[in-house]
Amino acid sequence: LSLSIGAMGTGFLPAVAILWLRMLVMIPLLVLFAPQLYAATWEDLQDWIQTREQLLIRLVFSGIALFFSQVLLYQRIGLAGPAIGAALLFLYPLTAIPLGLVLKQERALTPFGLLALIAIVMGGLLVVRPMLTTMTTALWLGLLASLALSLYIVLTNLSYRQQCHPIPAAVIQFSTVAVASSIVLLFKPLQLADISWMSFFIWGLVVGMLMLIAYLFNYSSLRSIGPRTAIIAAATPLIALAFTAVLQPTQKLEIIQLTGIALVSIGGIALGKEKLSRPS
Repeated sequence: LSLSIGAMGTGFLPAVAILWLRMLVMIPLLVLFAPQLYAATWEDLQDWIQTREQLLIRLVFSGIALFFSQVLLYQRIGLAGPAIGAALLFLYPLTAIPLGLVLKQERALTPFGLLALIAIVMGGLLVVRPMLTTMTTALWLGLLASLALSLYIVLTNLSYRQQCHPIPAAVIQFSTVAVASSIVLLFKPLQLADISWMSFFIWGLVVGMLMLIAYLFNYSSLRSIGPRTAIIAAATPLIALAFTAVLQPTQKLEIIQLTGIALVSIGGIALGKEKLSRPS
């Protein structure tokens, strides 16, 4: 929003610090609201700790995957902006679907689904084409963030198949993210001389609140419209592009990248539609 908080930088540690601030705000609020959203939250957590270690371990590893996907995404956004970052992140079906097929989570794609995947591949190639020679670091960060997100999604889906409710699962996953970010900052603290710490914590509060609101909307939409949520979420790259155009009008993208972002979104929407149309 063009309101400076100081020289944060765009490296690994600033990204971890922002994620840590998000968790610092989100986890207490999630713990507060969890019993209202799902009455058996604490009973389920106690049961998983005592008798379902495999489920608990899987959720912890999914939280670690979420940690890396978010940190890599923040680094990627710092280097090339939110629109390209979101587009690269939403290449995750290219790895999540093959992993789901191997683990027998996914059914074989229909011809329509294959066309949707091809659209995502083509869109990804168009997005990264201008970056191949000038922004290789940002490109790899985006692709690794997409891979980490796909691992998070696959592990989370595996947990849900074991009658795992999303609310206590989220408590474990976000707590894992908080612990991972705390360990990183404990061993390598963020040391910035030219920074307004008050602004830093205020923005951490704002971002943490936005993350909680986004999660609650996502949870509510899953309950009310089910798999259609994926269709709406697939439009994220286009939404990020719109916000970029309004909030950062000086950041210009090439026509080929705009086309690629549109193809990634269209392919994601088509994949969501294809899954929705399959017989249960």
